[in-house]
Amino acid sequence: MEKGGYLGAGLVVGSLIGTVIGVLYAPKSGKETREEISRKADELVTKAKEEYEWATEKSRKAYVAAVKHLMPMEQREEMNGQVEERASQEGAMLQ
Repeated sequence: MEKGGYLGAGLVVGSLIGTVIGVLYAPKSGKETREEISRKADELVTKAKEEYEWATEKSRKAYVAAVKHLMPMEQREEMNGQVEERASQEGAMLQ
């Protein structure tokens, strides 16, 4: 994992921990606390999906660049098509 990947993971985990601590110590009713936890969980899921999509796209680009340097042209085109198809399938799974 690259430095940016660790940073993103650290931000997500830190946000989660901070949110839980803040919510548990806040003087609110149980209903308000549950609603806030639900809202924060939704925000974290959205952020995690964004980080995953960013990392997937960056990995795909690095892979395609490496393939261009290592494979003959015919094999490259076939491999690029497979990579694009796989990336589309992964994106559809997140939806």
